[in-house]
Amino acid sequence: MNNCELIIEFYEKLLLLLRYVRFNTEVAEDAVNAYQKAGHLVSLVPFTMTDAREMFQHREEHVLVAESAFQDLAPYLRIPMARRVVRDFIRLSETDTESDTYVHVANRRLLGQDLDGPAVVTVVVNSYRTFTNLIAGYVEQNVHGSYGYKVPEI
Repeated sequence: MNNCELIIEFYEKLLLLLRYVRFNTEVAEDAVNAYQKAGHLVSLVPFTMTDAREMFQHREEHVLVAESAFQDLAPYLRIPMARRVVRDFIRLSETDTESDTYVHVANRRLLGQDLDGPAVVTVVVNSYRTFTNLIAGYVEQNVHGSYGYKVPEI
């Protein structure tokens, strides 16, 4: 399996676990096993059975999981399966509204030495419409942001 497939497999299994009404130990074990293969590729650190149970019990953490899924799968959103997984996590976390925008800075190139100066920035967003509304200031928005592996946090 390539990196993308490993990441998708982990998040699919985690999504399945979080959709259950009651905690399912077998599905949680599958998610932990998938994490053992993909752990070095995902931003959720660590992920054990205890973490799985806590995520399941604390629904408010689903926003953090959606943000992690978006961050980890942003480079692969050209792939329909990656888009589906991200979309499902955003829906599960109830952040699929006009007032929530997921933005991932994939790359940046400064046009000089000044961090406050101009730059060319590549971003990945969950919705072009909500992103343009954010920029235009039409809607007050919650921004779920992350940086890619090529981009140091500024």
